[in-house]
Order: sequence, then structure tokens, then C-alpha cells
Amino acid sequence: MKKKLALLLALVMVCVGVLSACGGGASGGGDKPLVVGYSPFSSKFSPFFSETAYDQDVWTMTTVSLLNNDRLGAIVEKGKTGETREYNGTDYTYYGPADLTITPNADGSVDYDFDLRDDMTFSDGEKLTADDVIFSLYVFSDPTYDGSTTLYSLPIKGMDEYRKGMDTLANLIIAAGPDNTDFALWTEEQQKTFWDNAKAASEAIAQEIVDYCKAAGYNAEDDPIEACAAN
Repeated sequence: MKKKLALLLALVMVCVGVLSACGGGASGGGDKPLVVGYSPFSSKFSPFFSETAYDQDVWTMTTVSLLNNDRLGAIVEKGKTGETREYNGTDYTYYGPADLTITPNADGSVDYDFDLRDDMTFSDGEKLTADDVIFSLYVFSDPTYDGSTTLYSLPIKGMDEYRKGMDTLANLIIAAGPDNTDFALWTEEQQKTFWDNAKAASEAIAQEIVDYCKAAGYNAEDDPIEACAAN
């Protein structure tokens, strides 16, 4: 049970650390801008798609986590109401966007209930709600998401069923084949474009192999690729 609690608490810290992913960051104190110089940026200032450490620093400074940590790294479960903890002989009170209640169930599962503050807004004035947390969870759970996450590997009820019900468009088109006539999930133009691109890519790769074999001296008159493979 302790291992499961620790695992899912780690999940909470990761998946809801992107509350402000599409809102520009939760509002903070002061009216002076924070100026930071970095190089290089890939300009993907998103917790979902950032690629460099520099871009990650930007969204880290402009987003909030659903749960915070104290000075010893322990999770603060009552951030909304505040928790006072001692560190090096001094009491510190920690606050955050939400309170967390953990309820172990008889079947071995665990429920995590969050009570979110209702006075938080994004930088554009839009109110931060539970929908923002849910959005982040759906992004990380999506089987087509190619960013960095391990959320789908955690023992979350319904996760396997949710992910099995989806696939990438490319995989669906491949499975249907080039002669498919059912265009309920994609258009005929999308299917034609996909297979045209696939054919062009295959021909380009084949030509690269032929050119390499010829350049390497495998110049069998009938089949330079076969001669190259044989060597």
C-alpha cells in the first residue's frame, strides 16, 4: 500500500504540474516582468512539448503545481488551507493550489480527492479550474502523445482501456490498406496523400541504397542491390 501511495503521489506531482499549460501561467505577485536570458530556445514553451532545458525553464517559471513540497522534499497535502512544518528549528507554513485527501479502499485501490482553490487565475484573467487539470491528464494519457511522460505506465483505473481505444491516424490508414473505401475516420484525400508520400519515401530510400552500392563498387550488372547485400 505504501508503494502504491508513493507511486500515485509521484504521478500527481508530474501530471498536474502543468495547470497553466494553455493559459500562460497562474497570476503571481508584483507587476514587474521577470527578465531571463538564455540561448538557445526552441520556442516550445510548453510542459507538453518543450525540447530543451532552456524551454523547460521558461514553463517551469510560468506554471504552478497542484501540490508543492516542503524544504525536506515532502509533499504538502493541505496547500489550500496551509501546513506548518518545522525545519532547522524554524516553523514554516506552506501553501498551494489545492488540498489533497487520500482514501485507501478495501479492494487495494486508492482514491485521490483534490479541493482546488477558487481564487486562482491565468495571466489573461481566465479562472483556473479542475478542467485544466483534467486537460493535462488527457494529454499525457493520449497514446498519440509523443512528449515525455510515464503517466500511462502507472496503475490508474481505466488507463489501459482508454489507451486501447485509440490509435494514430497513420496506423489506422496502414491497417486499412491503400484500397480502403471506408472514409468514416479520414478523407479519401488524406488516404491518397499518405500512400503517395509513403511510396515516394520508399523509392527515395531504395535509390539511396542503389547509389551507395554503386559508389562502394558493387556494380553487378543485373542487380546492384543484390550484389551489395551479398558482400
